[in-house]
Amino acid sequence: MTAALGPGDLAEAAALLGAAGLPGFSERALAEELARPGTIAIGARAEGQLRGVIVGAAIFEEAEIHAVAVRSDARRRGLGRTLVAAALDAAAARGVTKVFLEVRAGNVAAQQLYLGLGFRPLGVRARYYADGEDALQLALELRGR
Repeated sequence: MTAALGPGDLAEAAALLGAAGLPGFSERALAEELARPGTIAIGARAEGQLRGVIVGAAIFEEAEIHAVAVRSDARRRGLGRTLVAAALDAAAARGVTKVFLEVRAGNVAAQQLYLGLGFRPLGVRARYYADGEDALQLALELRGR
């Protein structure tokens, strides 16, 4: 169900991320991201369509999740959890011991997902998003996971 994103997935992944309101993930930006060492980019397919995607990066012992998007017709079925778990496994395989992310203060569903996976609050980035919404900073220790 999940697999690393490749060049053939870029258009579909960019469209999915854009539809989820995540700016900055054009086909070109994703291609550049995939070319960087340490990138973690995983997609989930069903019935020939990309249903969800996660993009992040691992640098030494730390990783950051940059974006998670699930098609609206595939939400509330555990796909987000599956994608995050796959990314955490990929990060751990690279020697990562701590993972960070930011999530919109108003995105309660995503917060519940991350907290349910063991992420813990670190702080708040005031007015982090272009629309002025705050971001909650979360972290997860992978040791002993």
